Amino acid sequence: MGFSLKGIVTTNTSEEFQQAARQQWPLARIKAFENEYYKGLIIAEAELVNLDNYDKIMAHNDSIYEQLVPFSALYPAELLAYVWTDSHGGTCFYDGFVCQAGQIILDKRGGEDSEKYSYGAELGKLRAILKAVGVRLPADGHFLPFTRTFFDEPKSMVVSQEKNIQQPKPWWQFWK
Repeated sequence: MGFSLKGIVTTNTSEEFQQAARQQWPLARIKAFENEYYKGLIIAEAELVNLDNYDKIMAHNDSIYEQLVPFSALYPAELLAYVWTDSHGGTCFYDGFVCQAGQIILDKRGGEDSEKYSYGAELGKLRAILKAVGVRLPADGHFLPFTRTFFDEPKSMVVSQEKNIQQPKPWWQFWK
């Protein structure tokens, strides 16, 4: 089974910043995280668990990537990272960039082809992206927000501010 996540990582956990992110991306899943290695906030794409609002959810999720650089201009002192992770069968690929004040300041998009794939190189990309925003990874590279159950707690879900979009059903209610 694979796991993929796209979203924004920052160390700004202020309520003001969270409210601005909720207004910008009303369907995003937003949650703070902290352990002995890192403390921050992740703003992740809405999970597509049914096809009822497929086009709106996909457009919303694309907007996180497309609007992050201009959004960063609203918080010029903040470093914001866009990170994409795709893991399957123990193999993980990472991609992303870091922006500040409306500019990309570190770009790690684009990857190695499968013949040149190296876990160390991919983990190095992730480390560079997260280090730039002040998040330090442990030696094994474990990053809590990139685990399948991170957003399972109901308090991490953001209720949509759009009246015509319902929050998706949990995956186990997909067929109902």
